[in-house]
Amino acid sequence: MSEILAAPKHNCPACGAQALWEPATQKLRCPFCGTVSQFEESVTGEIVENDLATALREIPQDKRGWSPTQVTVKCQSCQAISVFAVGRVAQRCDFCGSPALAPYTEVQAPIRP
Repeated sequence: MSEILAAPKHNCPACGAQALWEPATQKLRCPFCGTVSQFEESVTGEIVENDLATALREIPQDKRGWSPTQVTVKCQSCQAISVFAVGRVAQRCDFCGSPALAPYTEVQAPIRP
């Protein structure tokens, strides 16, 4: 059985998304953040797998959950959870239109959205 190598992918140095090759500029451009970077050829073609559980454990506690300038409310009708800026006052649920919104105690999420 022959060894199968992954197609080469180039990560954006700014955000980590897959950068795309632009033949006109002879550079890589990130479609998400717009960062332009030089092409660096990878000689191994080896697939590197990162462990999700390990990465989540290494996130510091202050980087978990929503940023502190957010207010979380829960709809009493459809149970949807909405997040608002501190100065905003919700009048109706964004999902079902119900006016029955109550403050929600946040559960610390493993990653910040």
